Amino acid sequence: MGIEASIPFFSPQKFPTLAPLFGKDAKVPLIGLLFSAAWCPDCQPVVPKLALLLSEEKEVASYLLKIVYVGSEKTDEEMKEFLKRSSCDDLDEGVFTVIDFDNVNERQGLKKHFKTCAAKEMKDVGLEKRSGGIPTLKILDAKTATVVLEDAVPDLQKLSPSEVMKKWQALVKSD
Repeated sequence: MGIEASIPFFSPQKFPTLAPLFGKDAKVPLIGLLFSAAWCPDCQPVVPKLALLLSEEKEVASYLLKIVYVGSEKTDEEMKEFLKRSSCDDLDEGVFTVIDFDNVNERQGLKKHFKTCAAKEMKDVGLEKRSGGIPTLKILDAKTATVVLEDAVPDLQKLSPSEVMKKWQALVKSD
């Protein structure tokens, strides 16, 4: 597994699911891209913690961010069952959405752009080196489409829901 830090400029317009979330008319200031998979042992505790955070901090989350799940599951059913088991299917679509399983080009394109995937996916994604594995939660500024936090998973593992939200609120730039 090689590590490569340089990520090219991100253009959300290349990704139909993401395009409406970014730009000067963005509804929330932050977009989180959650790279994860049902079969990944490290992802098992992270996704339910994120769902709990979004549920417990619903009021703040609704105006602060939207999480987009970029899955690496082997089947649509596997992804749906994992998200249900993780309580993500109970979340408001305003704070959590999923790139459809059938949308392989978009899921693979995001993994390739951000050089973030499971080691066993590297060849299929077209990567020789990657900057991160799974789970990874990249937080982006919705207006500029720039990464403001490379990986927020440690926040979910170490901080309380209110502490996470406070930290993420501090990422928002004032106009």
